[in-house]
Parts: sequence; structure tokens; C-alpha cells
Amino acid sequence: MHLFLIRRFMFCVAVILITLPQFAARAEESLPVGSHPNALETPHFPDRLHCFVWRNWQLVEPKRLAEVVGTSTENIARIAESMGLPISDVEQSQMLERGYITPDYSPDRFLDA
Repeated sequence: MHLFLIRRFMFCVAVILITLPQFAARAEESLPVGSHPNALETPHFPDRLHCFVWRNWQLVEPKRLAEVVGTSTENIARIAESMGLPISDVEQSQMLERGYITPDYSPDRFLDA
């Protein structure tokens, strides 16, 4: 019985692996294609990095912001200071307990093209 179950499992895996690419190709053909709106413009910020820091300053620790962007905490603090943001008190913030969404972006998203 054990050998039968192994063979049956292997057969199912083989069928899935053979048919999966066909289903994926059909899905790509049948998905709707619409307009792709541009990203929101933020002309009041010098670049997207400043916008990122502004939006997340009181929500995420500066250390985490620095990790996401790929720089030092001191650089993030300098950017925040240049925009007049207060000293970060995220450690005391309720966001650490209640927030469930944290930024997890690629650093390339913040480079001006």
C-alpha cells in the first residue's frame, strides 16, 4: 500500500508540472489589460527619498528606514532634520504594537531615473 501511495503522489506531481505552464500561459492571455496610471507626483519634495522619510518618520524606526533604503541611520536622521521633522519617538509609539504594515521596498525605487 505504501508503494502505491508513493507512485500515486509522484504521478500527481508529474501531471501538475506538465500542465502548469499551459495554465499560466492561458492566464496571461486572459488577464485584462488597462491603463497604468503614473505614480503620484510629489513636487513639494526634492526627491522620492525625502517623501519616503516624511511619510514613515513617526511610523517606523529610523534604523529600519535606513535598512530599507540601504544607508545609515545618521543619513536618515539628517534628511528628517532637514525637513524639520521632530526627533523620532517610534519606540514609544503605538505603531510598534498596533501597526501591521511596514515598508519593505527595494532601495532602487528611491533612485531618481
